[in-house]
Amino acid sequence: MIIKTQIMKLINKYLIYSFLWVIFACKKSEDPKPNGNTVVAVTFPSNNFTTIVGSNLSIEAQAASANSSVTVVKFYANGSKIGESVTSPYTITWKPSDAGTYNILASAHLASGDTVASSTVAIVINPAPDYNALITAKNWKLTALTVDPARAYYFLGPEITNWYAQMKECETDNIYTFNSNGSFSIDEGASKCDTDDPQTRTGTWVFNPEKTIYTTNIKSEAKSYKISQLNSNQLIVTYTQDALGTEYTYTATYAAQ
Repeated sequence: MIIKTQIMKLINKYLIYSFLWVIFACKKSEDPKPNGNTVVAVTFPSNNFTTIVGSNLSIEAQAASANSSVTVVKFYANGSKIGESVTSPYTITWKPSDAGTYNILASAHLASGDTVASSTVAIVINPAPDYNALITAKNWKLTALTVDPARAYYFLGPEITNWYAQMKECETDNIYTFNSNGSFSIDEGASKCDTDDPQTRTGTWVFNPEKTIYTTNIKSEAKSYKISQLNSNQLIVTYTQDALGTEYTYTATYAAQ
Protein backbone atom coordinates (compact mmCIF):
# COMPACT_ATOMS: atom_id res chain seq x y z
CA MET A 1 0.00 0.00 0.00
CA ILE A 2 2.86 2.34 0.87
CA ILE A 3 4.51 1.62 -2.46
CA LYS A 4 1.27 2.33 -4.29
CA THR A 5 0.85 5.65 -2.49
CA GLN A 6 4.40 6.71 -3.38
CA ILE A 7 3.83 5.78 -7.00
CA MET A 8 0.65 7.87 -7.09
CA LYS A 9 2.52 10.86 -5.63
CA LEU A 10 5.21 10.57 -8.28
CA ILE A 11 2.58 10.37 -11.01
CA ASN A 12 0.76 13.44 -9.68
CA LYS A 13 4.05 15.36 -9.39
CA TYR A 14 4.92 14.45 -12.98
CA LEU A 15 1.50 15.57 -14.20
CA ILE A 16 1.80 18.92 -12.39
CA TYR A 17 5.27 19.58 -13.86
CA SER A 18 4.07 18.55 -17.31
CA PHE A 19 1.11 20.92 -17.06
CA LEU A 20 3.32 23.82 -15.97
CA TRP A 21 5.79 23.12 -18.77
CA VAL A 22 2.98 23.20 -21.37
CA ILE A 23 1.72 26.55 -20.04
CA PHE A 24 5.25 28.01 -20.07
CA ALA A 25 5.92 26.74 -23.60
CA CYS A 26 2.69 28.18 -24.92
CA LYS A 27 3.42 31.55 -23.32
CA LYS A 28 6.92 31.58 -24.85
CA SER A 29 5.50 30.83 -28.29
CA GLU A 30 3.22 33.88 -28.01
CA ASP A 31 6.05 36.30 -27.10
CA PRO A 32 6.95 38.66 -29.96
CA LYS A 33 10.26 38.14 -31.76
CA PRO A 34 11.46 41.64 -32.60
CA ASN A 35 14.08 40.45 -35.08
CA GLY A 36 12.20 37.57 -36.65
CA ASN A 37 9.90 39.75 -38.74
CA THR A 38 12.29 42.59 -39.57
CA VAL A 39 13.51 43.02 -43.13
CA VAL A 40 16.58 45.13 -43.90
CA ALA A 41 18.24 45.22 -47.31
CA VAL A 42 20.46 47.51 -49.35
CA THR A 43 18.45 48.10 -52.53
CA PHE A 44 20.99 50.31 -54.33
CA PRO A 45 23.74 49.95 -55.39
CA SER A 46 23.85 46.27 -56.32
CA ASN A 47 26.75 43.86 -55.99
CA ASN A 48 29.75 44.68 -58.22
CA PHE A 49 28.55 48.24 -58.87
CA THR A 50 31.42 50.49 -59.94
CA THR A 51 31.99 54.22 -59.80
CA ILE A 52 34.94 56.58 -59.45
CA VAL A 53 36.52 58.48 -56.60
CA GLY A 54 34.83 61.83 -56.01
CA SER A 55 31.47 60.88 -57.51
CA ASN A 56 28.34 61.29 -55.42
CA LEU A 57 26.85 57.84 -54.80
CA SER A 58 23.24 57.44 -53.67
CA ILE A 59 22.81 54.49 -51.29
CA GLU A 60 19.31 53.22 -50.58
CA ALA A 61 17.88 50.64 -48.19
CA GLN A 62 14.53 49.26 -47.21
CA ALA A 63 13.74 48.45 -43.59
CA ALA A 64 10.48 47.30 -42.01
CA SER A 65 9.45 45.43 -38.87
CA ALA A 66 6.15 43.71 -38.09
CA ASN A 67 6.68 43.96 -34.33
CA SER A 68 8.32 47.36 -33.87
CA SER A 69 9.03 50.63 -35.66
CA VAL A 70 12.26 51.63 -37.38
CA THR A 71 13.74 54.75 -35.77
CA VAL A 72 16.87 55.12 -37.90
CA VAL A 73 18.83 53.27 -40.56
CA LYS A 74 22.60 53.68 -40.41
CA PHE A 75 24.88 52.94 -43.34
CA TYR A 76 28.41 51.55 -43.17
CA ALA A 77 31.26 51.06 -45.64
CA ASN A 78 33.85 48.51 -44.54
CA GLY A 79 32.62 48.93 -40.97
CA SER A 80 32.84 52.74 -40.89
CA LYS A 81 29.63 54.75 -40.64
CA ILE A 82 29.01 56.89 -43.73
CA GLY A 83 25.55 58.28 -42.94
CA GLU A 84 22.08 57.65 -41.61
CA SER A 85 18.44 58.25 -42.54
CA VAL A 86 15.34 58.46 -40.37
CA THR A 87 12.63 58.41 -43.03
CA SER A 88 11.61 55.85 -45.62
CA PRO A 89 12.84 55.44 -48.28
CA TYR A 90 16.11 55.34 -46.36
CA THR A 91 18.69 57.09 -48.54
CA ILE A 92 22.04 58.79 -48.11
CA THR A 93 24.58 60.33 -50.48
CA TRP A 94 28.18 59.22 -50.07
CA LYS A 95 31.20 60.69 -51.82
CA PRO A 96 34.04 58.14 -51.62
CA SER A 97 37.46 59.73 -51.39
CA ASP A 98 39.62 56.61 -51.79
CA ALA A 99 39.68 53.87 -54.42
CA GLY A 100 39.09 50.26 -53.40
CA THR A 101 36.44 47.61 -52.74
CA TYR A 102 33.82 48.50 -50.15
CA ASN A 103 31.26 46.33 -48.38
CA ILE A 104 28.11 48.39 -47.88
CA LEU A 105 25.78 47.49 -45.00
CA ALA A 106 22.56 48.98 -43.64
CA SER A 107 21.66 48.65 -39.96
CA ALA A 108 18.07 49.25 -38.81
CA HIS A 109 17.58 50.46 -35.24
CA LEU A 110 14.16 49.59 -33.82
CA ALA A 111 12.06 51.30 -31.14
CA SER A 112 12.24 48.02 -29.21
CA GLY A 113 15.97 48.58 -28.79
CA ASP A 114 16.97 45.86 -31.22
CA THR A 115 19.32 46.35 -34.16
CA VAL A 116 19.03 44.36 -37.37
CA ALA A 117 21.71 44.43 -40.07
CA SER A 118 21.36 43.75 -43.77
CA SER A 119 23.56 41.55 -45.90
CA THR A 120 26.55 43.38 -47.34
CA VAL A 121 26.79 44.64 -50.91
CA ALA A 122 30.27 44.78 -52.46
CA ILE A 123 31.05 47.76 -54.71
CA VAL A 124 34.23 48.95 -56.42
CA ILE A 125 35.48 52.54 -56.35
CA ASN A 126 37.96 53.14 -59.15
CA PRO A 127 40.53 55.95 -59.22
CA ALA A 128 39.30 59.12 -60.87
CA PRO A 129 40.64 59.54 -64.40
CA ASP A 130 43.11 62.32 -65.09
CA TYR A 131 40.72 64.65 -66.90
CA ASN A 132 43.45 67.19 -67.56
CA ALA A 133 45.50 64.60 -69.41
CA LEU A 134 42.49 63.23 -71.30
CA ILE A 135 41.13 66.53 -72.58
CA THR A 136 44.53 67.94 -73.58
CA ALA A 137 45.92 64.76 -75.18
CA LYS A 138 43.99 65.14 -78.44
CA ASN A 139 42.00 67.55 -80.55
CA TRP A 140 38.20 67.26 -80.62
CA LYS A 141 35.58 67.40 -83.36
CA LEU A 142 31.81 67.73 -82.95
CA THR A 143 29.89 64.60 -84.02
CA ALA A 144 26.43 65.14 -82.45
CA LEU A 145 24.33 67.99 -81.05
CA THR A 146 20.83 67.71 -79.60
CA VAL A 147 18.56 70.15 -77.77
CA ASP A 148 15.75 69.63 -75.25
CA PRO A 149 13.03 70.78 -75.61
CA ALA A 150 12.89 70.83 -79.39
CA ARG A 151 13.77 74.12 -80.98
CA ALA A 152 13.98 75.52 -84.50
CA TYR A 153 17.57 75.60 -85.70
CA TYR A 154 18.52 79.24 -85.26
CA PHE A 155 14.84 80.16 -85.68
CA LEU A 156 14.68 78.51 -89.13
CA GLY A 157 12.40 75.59 -90.01
CA PRO A 158 10.49 73.26 -87.69
CA GLU A 159 11.26 72.62 -84.04
CA ILE A 160 13.68 69.70 -83.82
CA THR A 161 15.87 68.00 -81.23
CA ASN A 162 18.66 66.83 -83.57
CA TRP A 163 20.43 70.05 -84.40
CA TYR A 164 23.49 68.31 -85.78
CA ALA A 165 21.42 67.05 -88.73
CA GLN A 166 20.75 70.67 -89.73
CA MET A 167 24.31 71.93 -89.37
CA LYS A 168 26.45 72.80 -92.37
CA GLU A 169 29.79 71.15 -93.06
CA CYS A 170 31.53 74.42 -92.30
CA GLU A 171 30.10 74.15 -88.77
CA THR A 172 30.85 70.49 -88.14
CA ASP A 173 34.46 70.38 -89.34
CA ASN A 174 35.77 72.73 -86.63
CA ILE A 175 38.60 71.45 -84.45
CA TYR A 176 38.66 72.24 -80.71
CA THR A 177 41.95 72.17 -78.82
CA PHE A 178 42.51 72.34 -75.06
CA ASN A 179 46.14 72.96 -74.15
CA SER A 180 47.75 72.05 -70.82
CA ASN A 181 48.88 75.67 -70.34
CA GLY A 182 45.23 76.82 -70.22
CA SER A 183 45.00 78.12 -73.78
CA PHE A 184 42.08 77.10 -75.99
CA SER A 185 41.48 77.33 -79.72
CA ILE A 186 38.81 76.66 -82.32
CA ASP A 187 40.11 76.03 -85.83
CA GLU A 188 37.65 76.48 -88.68
CA GLY A 189 38.82 73.28 -90.35
CA ALA A 190 38.74 72.71 -94.08
CA SER A 191 35.85 75.14 -94.73
CA LYS A 192 34.61 78.39 -93.25
CA CYS A 193 31.01 79.56 -93.14
CA ASP A 194 32.18 83.14 -93.52
CA THR A 195 35.34 83.70 -95.55
CA ASP A 196 36.06 86.82 -93.50
CA ASP A 197 36.28 84.83 -90.28
CA PRO A 198 39.77 84.08 -88.95
CA GLN A 199 40.99 80.53 -89.45
CA THR A 200 41.62 80.12 -85.75
CA ARG A 201 40.05 81.76 -82.72
CA THR A 202 41.98 81.58 -79.46
CA GLY A 203 41.16 82.02 -75.80
CA THR A 204 41.48 80.24 -72.48
CA TRP A 205 39.88 77.34 -70.69
CA VAL A 206 39.77 76.12 -67.07
CA PHE A 207 38.26 73.26 -65.03
CA ASN A 208 36.25 73.79 -61.86
CA PRO A 209 37.88 72.18 -58.75
CA GLU A 210 35.85 68.95 -59.14
CA LYS A 211 36.71 68.76 -62.86
CA THR A 212 33.04 68.30 -63.70
CA ILE A 213 32.69 71.60 -65.56
CA TYR A 214 35.03 73.45 -67.86
CA THR A 215 34.70 77.05 -68.96
CA THR A 216 36.06 78.51 -72.20
CA ASN A 217 36.64 82.20 -72.76
CA ILE A 218 37.16 83.75 -76.19
CA LYS A 219 37.17 87.53 -76.48
CA SER A 220 35.60 87.88 -73.01
CA GLU A 221 32.74 85.55 -73.93
CA ALA A 222 32.73 82.82 -71.27
CA LYS A 223 30.78 79.59 -71.73
CA SER A 224 30.55 76.72 -69.26
CA TYR A 225 30.04 73.06 -70.13
CA LYS A 226 29.16 70.22 -67.78
CA ILE A 227 30.99 66.98 -68.53
CA SER A 228 28.80 63.89 -68.87
CA GLN A 229 31.57 61.65 -70.22
CA LEU A 230 35.25 62.04 -70.93
CA ASN A 231 37.61 59.29 -72.04
CA SER A 232 40.36 58.87 -74.56
CA ASN A 233 37.87 58.62 -77.45
CA GLN A 234 34.87 60.74 -76.59
CA LEU A 235 33.82 63.93 -74.84
CA ILE A 236 30.14 64.55 -74.04
CA VAL A 237 29.03 67.81 -72.45
CA THR A 238 25.80 69.64 -71.69
CA TYR A 239 25.11 73.34 -71.50
CA THR A 240 22.01 75.49 -71.15
CA GLN A 241 20.69 78.56 -72.91
CA ASP A 242 17.69 80.75 -72.15
CA ALA A 243 15.64 82.01 -75.08
CA LEU A 244 12.35 83.89 -74.82
CA GLY A 245 11.73 82.58 -71.30
CA THR A 246 12.51 78.94 -72.11
CA GLU A 247 15.61 77.13 -70.87
CA TYR A 248 17.10 74.80 -73.46
CA THR A 249 19.59 72.06 -72.63
CA TYR A 250 22.09 71.12 -75.32
CA THR A 251 24.09 67.91 -75.40
CA ALA A 252 27.22 67.98 -77.54
CA THR A 253 29.34 64.94 -78.42
CA TYR A 254 32.93 65.27 -79.61
CA ALA A 255 35.22 62.60 -81.04
CA ALA A 256 38.95 62.58 -80.37
CA GLN A 257 41.03 63.32 -83.46
